[in-house]
Amino acid sequence: MPQLGIDISNWTGEITAKNARAMKNALGIERAIIAAQFPQTYFPASDVLSKAGYTLDAYIYLYNTDSSSYLQQAQSALDRIYGSPYTYLWLDIEDVTPSATIVDEINELINALENQNIGVYTGYWYWPAFTGNLQIGSRVPLWTANWDNNSDGNFEVDYGGWKHALVKQYKAGYQYNGLNLDLDAWS
Repeated sequence: MPQLGIDISNWTGEITAKNARAMKNALGIERAIIAAQFPQTYFPASDVLSKAGYTLDAYIYLYNTDSSSYLQQAQSALDRIYGSPYTYLWLDIEDVTPSATIVDEINELINALENQNIGVYTGYWYWPAFTGNLQIGSRVPLWTANWDNNSDGNFEVDYGGWKHALVKQYKAGYQYNGLNLDLDAWS
């Protein structure tokens, strides 16, 4: 059976010890992926969830911008969360702003960080269309956006060189105790 989790952003709401225990007991949630670019969200949530026994990951949403590369954005997030407990840093690649250099940016990013525990968050709706279906699946694990509302363990995919996702985000916008959660399952 897949391990269940949530991902947390600045839109989630405040994670309290009571909510952390309730999500674990009522929903079977054991893992959390927390947005690293928002220190006001990341540090309080990681503190509460780690004390409640959750396994933690971090993610950073990467923006297509002229002011900083994907690598600069990821390095900034890594510097920000240095020393905090996380298993993976997930690189959220789904910005629909057109970018003529996206393939080069992704390759530079993966080349620089692939000796660390990194993975890519994206979806079939995005990857082939915006990256030309760049084949990096043999280099980093995938957290796929597949909102089928099913945590059943179907992690098969066919894009970017991936055949199997390590994590599947299966439901977005789940409301629980005043929190706005995205639900995930780990294979």
